[in-house]
Amino acid sequence: LFENHIVNLPKGSLIYMGSDGYIDQNNEKRKRLGEKRFKQILSESKHLPLAQQKQKLEDELAIQMKNTAQRDDILVVGFKL
Repeated sequence: LFENHIVNLPKGSLIYMGSDGYIDQNNEKRKRLGEKRFKQILSESKHLPLAQQKQKLEDELAIQMKNTAQRDDILVVGFKL
């Protein structure tokens, strides 16, 4: 059952959506990146243009994945109102 909700956001708001693949990606020690680190990356880059935010997310994921295989689908979508 679906329910509609209306949310009013101010102009310039950033919206991020994604799968759990980014936060669940493990490193060489099998430690996952985690929600706390994901939020930290977003917070540190929120002042950057979206293309640079994307690059920051990709760079951090590459560091996390060094010498490991991707274990799940990874989807992060961000847009600015």
